[in-house]
Amino acid sequence: MRSVLDQTYSNWEQIIVDDGSTDRTRERIAQFKDPRIRYIRLPHRGLPALSESYNVALRAGTGALVAVLEGDDYWPSDKVARQVPSFADPIVQLTWGKAIVVDDHDRTRWVWPRPALPKRHLSLEELFRRLTRANILTPTVTVMARRSALETIGGFQQPAGVLFVDLPTWLKMAAQVRGEAHMLDELLGYYRVHPAQMSSTHDFEYQTAQRRVVQSVVTELDLPTLQRLGWNERQQRVARASADLTWGIANLRSGNRSQARSALVSVMVTAPSLRETLRAALGLISTFIRYDFVAAGDQVRRFFLTASLKLGARERNGQRGRE
Repeated sequence: MRSVLDQTYSNWEQIIVDDGSTDRTRERIAQFKDPRIRYIRLPHRGLPALSESYNVALRAGTGALVAVLEGDDYWPSDKVARQVPSFADPIVQLTWGKAIVVDDHDRTRWVWPRPALPKRHLSLEELFRRLTRANILTPTVTVMARRSALETIGGFQQPAGVLFVDLPTWLKMAAQVRGEAHMLDELLGYYRVHPAQMSSTHDFEYQTAQRRVVQSVVTELDLPTLQRLGWNERQQRVARASADLTWGIANLRSGNRSQARSALVSVMVTAPSLRETLRAALGLISTFIRYDFVAAGDQVRRFFLTASLKLGARERNGQRGRE
């Protein structure tokens, strides 16, 4: 809440939906006397009803642009001011940017995205195909979308048995709305990780749901839409290989080594890129040596991404100082 109140862009509204929490949420929110803040308390329904909570907030809001800020996360003070102008072109339906992952003491862990996109302006058809391989819009703390695009698909989406709304929502939006999505070369959010958060508690379920989510969205689309999206046999193989890679690594980290090996061997045969083949190979080796080489490789990449972001920030600050 404080990070929203600190925004340099002042024309915002914050809709807070409380899923029947038993902590001091209500009292803490009551301390903020700002008419732009609205608090809605719901009975506790948990993660299976997450989309319902999100859509309560969507219906309560009036702004033309919508951004999600979950309870553990926060924004830099210029997030909204930097992101709103990206919607000046009516063709843009969604934008996102870089995020810093922090721990429960606000210490930087690493920088998202990984990997960085070689192309930052995507048609929604291109975004759909990318999302069937991996959720490149993670974490949601940086995403902003047009309300009209969300309303076109009936609000936030959550297939039965899935504990999150971001990937199914962005997939369906990319499939059914025309326009573009832009990645901004800006820091737009801080995403907190700690052992008690839901995404840590349900990590295996999150990691292994990708194929189920993609299949759920694809089966709702008619043939002309699938053809427009370029959803062909090759794209299906690519999506399946990416899902198998995620499944294999999740099973590796859960100790299910035989299942991990089966999935990762399949990926090495069908992987669409050298990067995915390498990750599958590292994962396969890890199932035998009992050391997570995939995590080690990710740590190296995170180090260089974080160093690159810090260097870029220093250069921009130096430029602003000279101006």
